[in-house]
Amino acid sequence: MADALTIVFPPGSAPDDAALIETALSELSVVESAQPIQARFDPASVALFVKLAGSVLGVVGTAVPIIQKIVATIRGKGVKGVVIEFSNGGKLSIDQASAADIERLIRAARV
Repeated sequence: MADALTIVFPPGSAPDDAALIETALSELSVVESAQPIQARFDPASVALFVKLAGSVLGVVGTAVPIIQKIVATIRGKGVKGVVIEFSNGGKLSIDQASAADIERLIRAARV
C-alpha cells in the first residue's frame, strides 16, 4: 500500500495555486498522483491528496529526501502558507520546514 499525505493551502488561496502545485508534484517520480480534494468542514478550502509511489515514509532515510523534494517543489512555485498533513496527524509548515524538522517529524511518526 502506498503512503499518502495531504497538502493544505492557507485560507483564501486561489485554486490556481493548487493546480500549479498539483502539476509540479505529478512530475516528481516519488509521487504517484496528486488530486484536489474538498474538506467537508470548509468547502472553500483548497487541498491536494498526494499518493506517493510506494510505502516510503516508514524509513527515515527514504522519507526525508522525498518530503524535501515535495517541500522544494512547493517553495519553488512561490506558494506560501502551505502545510503538509501526514496520515498520523503530524503537520509540517512548508515556510519554516528544515531538513531537521522533517527528520524529527518522520521519526516521531514511527514511534
